[in-house]
Amino acid sequence: PENFKNQDSSLVIPYLHFADKVYLNGTFVGEYGKFPPNEYPVQFQCHTYILPKKNLQEENTLYVKVFLKGKAKISEDIFITTNEDAYAFTQRLSFMRSRVYKLFAGMMGCAFFLFFFLYLLRKKNKEYLYLSLINLLTICFVSVFFAPDMPIFYSMSYFTFMKLNMCISLYFIMYFYGNFVFNFLGTPESKLIFIVRRLLLTFQIFVTAFAPTYEYLMKITVLMLALCGLQVLYPTFQVFKLFRKPETKQLTLRLLLNFIVLFIMILLDFVFHVVLKRTNI
Repeated sequence: PENFKNQDSSLVIPYLHFADKVYLNGTFVGEYGKFPPNEYPVQFQCHTYILPKKNLQEENTLYVKVFLKGKAKISEDIFITTNEDAYAFTQRLSFMRSRVYKLFAGMMGCAFFLFFFLYLLRKKNKEYLYLSLINLLTICFVSVFFAPDMPIFYSMSYFTFMKLNMCISLYFIMYFYGNFVFNFLGTPESKLIFIVRRLLLTFQIFVTAFAPTYEYLMKITVLMLALCGLQVLYPTFQVFKLFRKPETKQLTLRLLLNFIVLFIMILLDFVFHVVLKRTNI
């Protein structure tokens, strides 16, 4: 742009999957994430590159080299601005998309300890145990958003990290959700449902643990999410079934009110990311 010709400026890429390197007129100016063989992304953090005025010419070429890791995503609102504006924008966006989850993880950590100690005091109320485990596993699940800020992220391959945190932790969350519902409502789990739910969990863990590539993991995503849906289908059916009974209506209403925010967020996430395909939200 004309007003940036005689000063340092910055290129801002709000979101890019998986890793990238940027060159200005053939000169390397930086990279986010790591390329193979030891590839790592910066996940949802903003990518900002300083464009030194000493490297600018009358006509300029920006070359962005991208490693896709089997799936390409890049936000449409890429722009050039001053270094000060770029820094402020990057910090704000990275906080909202990535670092704010540390706050949520801390809150869930407190919830984990609270409900676990309540379980130790009242072991007959197993719903406390399952609720504590759901909080603990959800910390693992959301850690994907702020993973680059954690040293443990670089102690294993990205593939392994995603298997454990994005996949297997989700399977256990869905499984413990059913256990929580059964115990909260005092509804016994039939032997058939007991066997089916554990077979589903075992199958999901086995297939994911032995997935040969990251690309294969993406291919089975729809199947795994469908199995997660089956995992929670019967417990959720029990909730609505008991809601129709006058003697259990108040108890199930409390449960539904606590899940209403989750249901709304799942719907919004589906609309923005699947229907509208907005990668910048």
